[in-house]
Amino acid sequence: MFVFPKEGISLGNDYALKYPSWDKFIHTKKKEKKKIDNILNRLDTSLMAREPVDTFIRHDNNIGSELGAPTDTAEVTLNAGGIARLEFGKNSPSILNPIFEKLNQVSANKKTVRIIHYGDSQIEGDRITGYFRQKLQAKFGGYGPGMIPAFNQYHTLSFVQTVSPNFKRFTIFGEVSKSVKHKKYGSMGSFARFTKIVEDSLISLQEVQEGWIEIGFHKQAYGNSRTFNSVRLFYGNCKSHTDMQVFNNGELIHEDTLNPDQNYHVIELKFDQTPEKLKYVFKGKDSPDFYGFSLDGSYGVAVDNVAMRGGSGTFFGKVDQSLMSRMYADLDVEMFIMQFGGNSMPYLKDAAASKQYANYFKSNLYTLKKLKPNAVIIVIGPSDMSTKIDGEYQSYPLLTTLIADMKQASFDAGAAYWDIYSAMGGENSMLTWVEKDLAGPDYTHFTPSGARFVAEMFYEAFLFEYQQYQKGVKP
Repeated sequence: MFVFPKEGISLGNDYALKYPSWDKFIHTKKKEKKKIDNILNRLDTSLMAREPVDTFIRHDNNIGSELGAPTDTAEVTLNAGGIARLEFGKNSPSILNPIFEKLNQVSANKKTVRIIHYGDSQIEGDRITGYFRQKLQAKFGGYGPGMIPAFNQYHTLSFVQTVSPNFKRFTIFGEVSKSVKHKKYGSMGSFARFTKIVEDSLISLQEVQEGWIEIGFHKQAYGNSRTFNSVRLFYGNCKSHTDMQVFNNGELIHEDTLNPDQNYHVIELKFDQTPEKLKYVFKGKDSPDFYGFSLDGSYGVAVDNVAMRGGSGTFFGKVDQSLMSRMYADLDVEMFIMQFGGNSMPYLKDAAASKQYANYFKSNLYTLKKLKPNAVIIVIGPSDMSTKIDGEYQSYPLLTTLIADMKQASFDAGAAYWDIYSAMGGENSMLTWVEKDLAGPDYTHFTPSGARFVAEMFYEAFLFEYQQYQKGVKP
């Protein structure tokens, strides 16, 4: 009979061969899978089945009728029982009042109220955001998928986009290109160009190039996201003459020359009905930086999905503050959702590392508040995540430590917190979510159906606080 040391046999280079102890072998139990049916059965599933003077031609920007009124006027009163509520620490729920006041008035005042949902790969492809957007727009008014990147990298059912092969994306998150010598990335933390970045002195020597971006609605998008009548192009850092033509279904509707003053600019086109296929064609020796497009209604709620693969929510201090502040003002941003923490979890070695990340994250929340002082912030921390320990999938040992640290960081910065980990069922609940096809085989990311369940839980938590606000209920 062979006897293996408890710590295993060293194989060098920090690797060790381990076998379970005899006691563990005899008494091994499978990790108990959480019963989450009581969580899932009470949710509203009505939407979950949907997958979901010059010679230039100038677009006249006329619209037949304004687009923005609510489509769902039914009043549904939520009870606290069963809802995974938002948390505020020692703060009052009244920190949400500014966004609730704006939502109350948005339709009557015919204004725009924008919410930006920043997050890591958990929200790629408009997951969670898309469902939340549809529910808010149906209740309070609003249309369109909101702000979209100039060069989308992720599969989505919320809009259609194609770009010419010479377009390249640059980001402030993930792998940051050393060729970018400035910090002007815009509200989505990215921009795209159709020419290479060269020294200013070499621009005049370059050949004229053409690049194009084609955008339109997606037939499988949620209802309100399929409709929009206002399209804005956001760009900056234009250093040389650049011509632009805009086509709708092949018909030239607008021509312009982009402003070569290197500053930030917006070009808006309005329509009397949703454009099916818009194609922006650019020609020049040096491409401007294109920050993105907004696809919105005339007024109402707009919700932007900003997925940052590999991001940890700590980029705000690294970007040009003036540009960010101006874009947030132009976009009428009134609330930020910050869904991060998952990417940091696998790399945390101890509680001190967790605290260090949370403090860094908190400093970025403070920066966000400086950029948009009156905006509300809601933090969504990491979900349950599993890793193999002794051959079994289990929740990361430091996960609850990280969640506690992120909660405190959020409260310190005056933000609310929604605990997605507890909403799922807590420790090892991911095992059940995977079993029910609500999460993928990586035991980290939600499937589309799982993302809709999460979005419904978050929406109910948000709507419950709104209804408490309407009633004048004091905490």
